[in-house]
Amino acid sequence: MRVLPNVPLVESPRETVKHLIDVIKSEHARAFIDLGCGTGKLVISVANRKVYGIGLEINENLVMSAKNLSKSQNKFRYVDFIVADFYNLPFKSNINAVIYMYLYGSVICSLKSELLKCLGENTTVLSLDFPVTFLNIKGVEFIMANGIPRLLFKYKGG
Repeated sequence: MRVLPNVPLVESPRETVKHLIDVIKSEHARAFIDLGCGTGKLVISVANRKVYGIGLEINENLVMSAKNLSKSQNKFRYVDFIVADFYNLPFKSNINAVIYMYLYGSVICSLKSELLKCLGENTTVLSLDFPVTFLNIKGVEFIMANGIPRLLFKYKGG
């Protein structure tokens, strides 16, 4: 039996939303996937008629909170929140999506085989503050969030 890592709930800074939307537009992604979406605020902020938002979260209570929030903001048509762990991602290979992570480096490394199954030429991976050492980097964006410098690492699948 696999022991799941203890990943704390830490929301991504609000300033990252604009950068995520810019990447989604430039990559012509059809979906935005947040691994460890927590309360779903980021997924709801990014999702619209052109980009479907998917939030994966292991905590059922947080998924329920995310679903309720999407209904209260009338975004429920553009999002889905799934109770899932990172080691059984419910996606096929070569998904046309932006996959976003704000996870510790050790957790990212433990996801290597699962992430590699999903990646293809139409997949972009974004990681806030922690590089994905097993992927070839395509760029790094500097973001100031609440006076704190952050790095958004960008990787392209395929």
